[in-house]
Parts: sequence; structure tokens; C-alpha cells
Amino acid sequence: NQLKLELSNEKERNLNKNNELTKAVTKQFLEQENNIRTQISSAIDVVVQLQRQEDGCRRITSIQEVTGMEGDVITMSEIFTFKREDKDEQGNIIGSYQATGVIPGFHQQLTIKGIDIPYSLYGIDESAMNF
Repeated sequence: NQLKLELSNEKERNLNKNNELTKAVTKQFLEQENNIRTQISSAIDVVVQLQRQEDGCRRITSIQEVTGMEGDVITMSEIFTFKREDKDEQGNIIGSYQATGVIPGFHQQLTIKGIDIPYSLYGIDESAMNF
């Protein structure tokens, strides 16, 4: 009977050690995952999304700025989007790129470097802006 009790206690101790090890590995993995997301959000400024459309062409469908992190989620703001309008007789997709009205955070850095992009490119009426 005592042998059964000792085996049972040994099994329980091994289970507890296994659970502790699993928790430690999971915690370390989650911390590494969060560190990777943080590194990505600070290293990448712009994401350009391409998509193969049904006419066989690859098109840029979205241009987004990486704006940072909220908790463990990488946040982005869309700057331009492809607006599909129609198809022609040959089945080619017809569309245009449209600004979303978001001025990217890196706009001022571009201006400082001599790249002058008018706010109108972002869909902003410059005459209505207060500087």
C-alpha cells in the first residue's frame, strides 16, 4: 500500500514538474512572440499589399503605414487603396487608386529630405488645413 502511495506521489510530482515546464516554455514563447512583433512594428514603415486579380494581373491593392503597437497587436493605417470599378470587354479589371485621407506619419520626414509630396495626394484639401 505504501508503495502505491509513493508511486502516486512520484507521478504527481512529475506531473507538476511537467506543468511547470510547460508554463515556463509557453511564457517564454509568448514573450519572444511579443518581442518579434515589437521589432517588426518598429522596423517596417510601409506595407504594400499585392493581389492577383481574376484577370490574371497582380495589382497593388493597399498601401498602409505601420503606426505602432496596441497591446500585442501591430497597428496600421491605410493610406491608399485600389477601388475596383468595372471590367472591360476583354475581362480586364478597371479601377483606380484612391487616397484614404490619412497623412502618414513619415510625411514630414520626406519633406525634410527634400521630397515634397502635396497633401492633395493624400486626398486632403490644403486650403482647409490650419498649419
